[in-house]
Amino acid sequence: LDCPLGSACVAADDGVNYCFHLCSDKIECNVNRLVDNESNCSANITFVEPDTAGKACVPPSTNK
Repeated sequence: LDCPLGSACVAADDGVNYCFHLCSDKIECNVNRLVDNESNCSANITFVEPDTAGKACVPPSTNK
């Protein structure tokens, strides 16, 4: 999976890999999101590429 510049491939809990925007702060994740649908800038993720480090914008769970 080739992700756009500024994002990285993340292995999600549903078994699918997604491109998530890299971030250092939550505000970077929510420029175009409503407050009730905010993403978090999280380090608690699994990057597909082993040499990738840092945090990425993790969208809110759809299983509320």
